Amino acid sequence: MPTTAKHLLPLCLLLALTACSDPTGDFPPAAPSATALAEVAEVTGILIELMELSAEEIDPDTPLAEYGVDDLTLVELVMAVEEDCGVVISDEELLGAVGASDYTDSLSKLTVQRLAELIAAKRKE
Repeated sequence: MPTTAKHLLPLCLLLALTACSDPTGDFPPAAPSATALAEVAEVTGILIELMELSAEEIDPDTPLAEYGVDDLTLVELVMAVEEDCGVVISDEELLGAVGASDYTDSLSKLTVQRLAELIAAKRKE
């Protein structure tokens, strides 16, 4: 590699990273992974039924607390997910998926997307 190109490579990388960064810190939500799309649909369906919501009201990246999900409803949601999706999710796995210390803490962090990703991972085990 010519000397000029070697010196420009770090500059190009820095410019690329700068161009991709969002100075406000408000990055758009990540698109669901292809492996979790089916799981997002399954969790959304269960949430619609439990909370009497419409599909249009649900954003996979919105914390469950914003839909009115409380501790008891979260337990019901997890039980329904386990039954419908054929997986077993321990409390530790659920709380660990969002870095929460208890169910109340998890409600502000857990989303349909995160729960779907956990289901997808459990299905791969």
